[in-house]
Amino acid sequence: MSLSDRKPVLYIFRGLPGAGKSTAAAHPGCLVISPQDMYATRGGVYRYCHGQDVAALGWATRLVEVAMKARVDLAIAEVLPRREDVEYWVNLARRYVYDVRVHDLYITPALSYSRNTHNVPRPVIESMARAWEPWEIEAEAVG
Repeated sequence: MSLSDRKPVLYIFRGLPGAGKSTAAAHPGCLVISPQDMYATRGGVYRYCHGQDVAALGWATRLVEVAMKARVDLAIAEVLPRREDVEYWVNLARRYVYDVRVHDLYITPALSYSRNTHNVPRPVIESMARAWEPWEIEAEAVG
């Protein structure tokens, strides 16, 4: 199989804030997209805007679709606590005939709170942890 015949890959890194999603997603040759990047200011400072999650997801989806049309390897770094949140990206990848590799990065809510650099409040982190559903689908079933 030549390099041009190879399916592009979508890596999905999910976990609580501070789990290392962005660090893990920094694959050489991959374009890393995170809906939370929409909240970065010109100076790179993260400023969360409550109620803008739908807009952030739309922004990230448009970027991902442009990259997928160009057959670029991608990495998504996002909390994605529920399986249906992961399936959103998996279904998009299927539409563009991508291989998908999902990576769950587990840490405790207490460790998340101590590590998170975006000042996510403890009750929000605890809510994310309670909503967490492991991704248990085999790679063959996703790709």
